[in-house]
Amino acid sequence: LAGNVTQEDVVHLVKKKVRNGRKSNQYQDRILKYLLTPAQVNAINKYANKINKSNSAVGKENNTTQQRLPNAAIKDEMEMVEYKARLAIHNLFHYNAIVGMTEQMPQSMNMIRHALGDKFQDDGRRAAFDEFFEFYSPSETPSSPEHNLNLRDDRDEYGEDDVDPEDESLSTDEPKGFVRNSSAERGVSTSLVMGELRKDEDFMRLFTEYVKFEQMIVDFGWDMHLKQFEEYEKAVKPRKLSSPVRKRERFGR
Repeated sequence: LAGNVTQEDVVHLVKKKVRNGRKSNQYQDRILKYLLTPAQVNAINKYANKINKSNSAVGKENNTTQQRLPNAAIKDEMEMVEYKARLAIHNLFHYNAIVGMTEQMPQSMNMIRHALGDKFQDDGRRAAFDEFFEFYSPSETPSSPEHNLNLRDDRDEYGEDDVDPEDESLSTDEPKGFVRNSSAERGVSTSLVMGELRKDEDFMRLFTEYVKFEQMIVDFGWDMHLKQFEEYEKAVKPRKLSSPVRKRERFGR
């Protein structure tokens, strides 16, 4: 999309992408690009190629079988994406990943800073390390669990707020490296687009199916993030604080 993008433009684009994807038996899986190892991707691609060649050979031998291939392909595609999603979840746990969420960037940056800090204690890189995190993130010690978890009902499912970007009162605790959205289409927020999409119940059933495996990964990521942040708080706070759980919105709700 280019030029003056309207809410209607975005809604139309989302519906077109989802409908075309499901017609091709596809599921949203873009997040998998970042969560699978190169060796895993190569192995999965080789296996997928074998399935495609097998289906193609069977179809040429028997026209009746060929007519049943679309149903078989749906099952194969769904099982393949689910397998990759579960493998991604396994990787998060197996490789002991620190899970940062863009919706909760301040606490994510603080956790990374805390985890890496010991590696820069005794060399000249410590000053650059501290300067980087002070530029891009707030103070290492959170002011309160409520502040860091952003427990507010006006946040949409992607963590964005429907607020006035020109409101200077919102920037008092922002780090120096914080940059507000400079897009000319500031009025097209995720919450407004999702609100419009939810009016179409038939489409939302399709949408929920389209994103279900990515949603599974995101849900697991949120659980890991919240548990890790709780442990981080115990490490930096002189006393134990119970962090309330942030209400998570699902893509399809």
